[in-house]
Amino acid sequence: MLNHILITYEGKDWLPVQSVFKNIKVKALNQKATLPNDAIIWFKVHMQHAFAEQIDQLVLNYRPQQFIVLSNQPNPKEAVYAMAKGARAYTNAHAGPKTLKQISEVIASGNIWLGHSMMQSFVKIVNQKQPTGENTAWHEGLTQREVEVATLLKQGLSNKLIARELNITERTVKAHIAAIFQKKGVKDRLHLALLLAKN
Repeated sequence: MLNHILITYEGKDWLPVQSVFKNIKVKALNQKATLPNDAIIWFKVHMQHAFAEQIDQLVLNYRPQQFIVLSNQPNPKEAVYAMAKGARAYTNAHAGPKTLKQISEVIASGNIWLGHSMMQSFVKIVNQKQPTGENTAWHEGLTQREVEVATLLKQGLSNKLIARELNITERTVKAHIAAIFQKKGVKDRLHLALLLAKN
């Protein structure tokens, strides 16, 4: 059974998480503790305090191996900061039980979780931070069409918009994306975006 721990600014309860994971322990952000390596940490951000400072304090005080950030007002810039600090997921603090269970399963299997719209925004921000000037090293091993699809993925476009842009079907887009993932050894759009952003 997975070991879940809820950390909030003042050590208060957060029922959306506690209603799903019944035996979850609750801790305050300003405590210091060594956590079990396999623990999944749910961190509920406090709206009245600076986001980055809270994430930094969480990492300093707890050194969590895998943590999920819950925000009342999710936005891509927070997501980028949280993921850069090691978060494995970033989502709305009011997410429903089905979503929270799904996030837990994804994290437990060693993957990263972001909602679909947040993923697209995240990809755009990651690629905006890259220096100008096209580096084509990442093209290696891809067909011309796969390069075109990957380029549009880098811009954060959905499958539907990629299909429209390239005048192909969504099914064909999915096939190209699957081929790109396989050739580049990545599992999802986020990993691909991070890989392409390095090149």
